[in-house]
Amino acid sequence: MSDKFYDVDFDFPGLEIQVEIEILREYLKQMPKILLSAQTGYIESVLETGSIEDHDFSVEYVAEQGFARYITQPLILTVFALFEGSMIHLIRYAQKAEGKKIELSDMRHGGIPTGMNTYLQHVLGLEFQISQNELSVLADLTQIRNTIAHAYGNPQFLTSDKRRKLKELAKRTAGVEVGEFNFEVSQVYVASVFGVVNVCLSRFVKYLEDRYFP
Repeated sequence: MSDKFYDVDFDFPGLEIQVEIEILREYLKQMPKILLSAQTGYIESVLETGSIEDHDFSVEYVAEQGFARYITQPLILTVFALFEGSMIHLIRYAQKAEGKKIELSDMRHGGIPTGMNTYLQHVLGLEFQISQNELSVLADLTQIRNTIAHAYGNPQFLTSDKRRKLKELAKRTAGVEVGEFNFEVSQVYVASVFGVVNVCLSRFVKYLEDRYFP
């Protein structure tokens, strides 16, 4: 992102978004160490309280699968919130700058990113658009986010149609696995989707910078 200093209008959220992206980027870089530390700490606590041989299954499952799920899955919600919240802040700024009264909430048919594109083009009259590749990644991110947020990552809590769509998503997406009772996303997937969100937000911030702070 640009390091431009906004001395004209401090209400422009570009700098704040840049900081949030950098914080999350650094956290994702440290995530393997955080996960390893949690796994190691758990195993050490089991060793201190009894024989690890007596708990082979639970120790292996919690250390290798449980901590990965509890640390990695919430990051999907964080990445999604970063995208949605940042785009809304930027769009609201543009709405005010363009003097438009129609709200973004009126244009969310077809999914959040698609609705944003419609609003940007037909209401604000801006040339910026979320790309087709970004829309595809964000559609999958939205589906995964909803599974985690509303079904606690358990496919059994979904309708049969949503389970089918989730399994189709997993087949075409590296780092996403769906079982009968479990749902896993890898660190690789989180990093990949964060990269797409970062590029999309960076493009939009740059577009608005050039438009309002030439």
